[in-house]
Amino acid sequence: MRLTFVAAGNQRTGCGESCGPVMALRDQIRQVLGGLKLAYGDQVQGEFVDLDEPAGTAHPLGRFCQKQQVALPALFIDGELKLQGGIPLAAVKAYLDEAGLEPIIYHKTAEEREA
Repeated sequence: MRLTFVAAGNQRTGCGESCGPVMALRDQIRQVLGGLKLAYGDQVQGEFVDLDEPAGTAHPLGRFCQKQQVALPALFIDGELKLQGGIPLAAVKAYLDEAGLEPIIYHKTAEEREA
């Protein structure tokens, strides 16, 4: 499953001391992608399209978001727009669950599932 996050990477979000540090979206999304890779291993591939960088504005999904005025940040799963205007981790987890992905700590091989 390919997860593509599209955002203006320099945008800063957070609420300070009450819920965590104010961070650039670029850093937040990289942390989320790292956590997803740790949790799901090779079941997920992640990409961040940063619209504050020339490569991001040239990326097909970056262009799509700009042309369609998609509310950022946005999440595409296998090229399909799933979330926009915010990316709640619970919603990302629900999409992974719906697709039948399991965290690798629980992931069983085909042989283990048949046993």
